[in-house]
Amino acid sequence: MKQRIDAACTNVAAAVVVRLAHGIKLTTMIDMIRKTAFEFPRSLPAWLPEAILMKLAHVKLIYWYFKTAIRMVKTNLPPEVKPGQSLPLLQALHILTRDGKLNQDSRRKLKQVYHLVNFIEPLMQAVMDKQSQPVLVDHGAGKSYLGFILYDLLLKQHAGGQVIGIESRGELIEKSRQLAQECGFDRMQFEHLTVAEAMQSQQLPATVDIVTALHACNTATDDAIQFGLQKQAQFMVLVPCCQAEVAEVMRQHKAETLAQTFLSELWRHPIHTREFGSQVTNVLRCLELEAHGYQVTVTELVGWEHSMKNELIIAKYTGQRKRSARERGQQLLEQLNLTSLSARFNFQ
Repeated sequence: MKQRIDAACTNVAAAVVVRLAHGIKLTTMIDMIRKTAFEFPRSLPAWLPEAILMKLAHVKLIYWYFKTAIRMVKTNLPPEVKPGQSLPLLQALHILTRDGKLNQDSRRKLKQVYHLVNFIEPLMQAVMDKQSQPVLVDHGAGKSYLGFILYDLLLKQHAGGQVIGIESRGELIEKSRQLAQECGFDRMQFEHLTVAEAMQSQQLPATVDIVTALHACNTATDDAIQFGLQKQAQFMVLVPCCQAEVAEVMRQHKAETLAQTFLSELWRHPIHTREFGSQVTNVLRCLELEAHGYQVTVTELVGWEHSMKNELIIAKYTGQRKRSARERGQQLLEQLNLTSLSARFNFQ
């Protein structure tokens, strides 16, 4: 009996897809699902085990998702929503309202994530051309906007592949796990870990293919780089944010540096210290990646009207370690009195 129920549930889901593909009227489809989801269980004997009744609840869940999708289709969806994208997911992430609308803040966030997806898609394809089980790790995942949309657009249609979200806030991890279960994204994994813990955790594979970090604040981007180096990532995709540590060290040594070189005028004023410190931080990151065998591209994520935290660093592993990058990185640390940060920027 349980196998028959499992098959019935599978047939319901398949019927939705097939009939929708053949243009069956929406009202006809709804009636068909309602009959299967609500009338069929009533005809079953009362002695059925709880496990089978739970399976029938999944049929009702299919009906609910389908009904939600129909309501969204009947509205004029924003052009930002891509074909085949999970509408319940976008609602759960508060990107879409219940009526399928986008507010201005959601439109801005979605545009940033979509741009990043466009950069990541060819990298994912390059990995999948070599093996069918790519592993992407998203550091500082937060609410996992990026991880969910990457899975939804790039992986759910494939038989293999995994997205792992790493986040130090436990409440966000639990919400992400619950949402992944509701959406049926069974190849998504979420771990409540710091980066240091992630590098030692037995819950993560020894090697990964792609590491992402979207708006990972200050040293979190460097932590993601160290994770990628240890896990031998083929690609790293980084959008740094809120970089303050280098600027703070530069402030501490400003008088000393002013006496040494006229170039210190570049960061003598506080606002220049902040901006120049952010620039130096990303330059050191790029040199570090090149020193460890990565080819680095630096570009914009989106237009400046959408985000001031806009620098996108894409690193592809080639195995060709650049000695000049290591030497220049060390020289920068020395010239700018940043040698106390040598452990953070690994040029060894």
